[in-house]
Amino acid sequence: MDKFQMQDEQYLFPYHHIPNVDTKNGQLSIIRRLAWGHEYVCYQTHMKLKIEELNPDSVVEVGCGDGHLIMSLDDKISRKVGVDLSERSILMANAFNNSNVEFICDDASNVDGEFDVVVSPEVLEHIPDEGVSDFFRLLDQKCKPGGKILISVPTTNMKLHEKHYRHYDIELFTKQMKDSGIDCKIETVEYIYHSDWFMKNFIRFSHNNKWSIEFAFMRKYVWNRVWNKLRFSKPNKGHRLVVLLGKA
Repeated sequence: MDKFQMQDEQYLFPYHHIPNVDTKNGQLSIIRRLAWGHEYVCYQTHMKLKIEELNPDSVVEVGCGDGHLIMSLDDKISRKVGVDLSERSILMANAFNNSNVEFICDDASNVDGEFDVVVSPEVLEHIPDEGVSDFFRLLDQKCKPGGKILISVPTTNMKLHEKHYRHYDIELFTKQMKDSGIDCKIETVEYIYHSDWFMKNFIRFSHNNKWSIEFAFMRKYVWNRVWNKLRFSKPNKGHRLVVLLGKA
């Protein structure tokens, strides 16, 4: 391996962008941390496994953002497409793309073909009320007959974010789906991730406005706790509603 190849293979993540200077106070930080990272990885990994269990030959992610989910899927899937209206997100997705994923900056209706699985994580809450039915019909349009549509949304157990139009319970989700007129049946309903006293205090102690600490010796324990004890939840506690639809 020559020196250029050694350098080139380090570009799996833009590590030069991790150190950053706060323009307001001039302070330098050498880390960037996502406080809800455990929850994010939990529901993303859960959706990845659900998709792969369906053994699809083709998958499209509508509202793929930076492409994290679609790029994580097994390379045995012949066609993987990520589509998003945000040019910035697609540029970032392509920068990270090291697999056989096609990224498209466009409306999903302009993507060629139909797919075995259509997945749309954390997108529906960003759609204005007047566009919800059209969005359901778009997902249905891109799904093959007999295919599956997998959707995740934040639940009403979480405080409404300023960039969201609404959060969901299964009643609202079902009403909107039926109002759209698509010929799909709800096959599974899952409430994914809830926090407990340990995680709340662990996050509060390890990441706050005074310090940020990562305990290397606790990484495995914390992730095992999240995945094995906190992943599946109840309607009154779960943070994410994950619904699998089957198309007639």
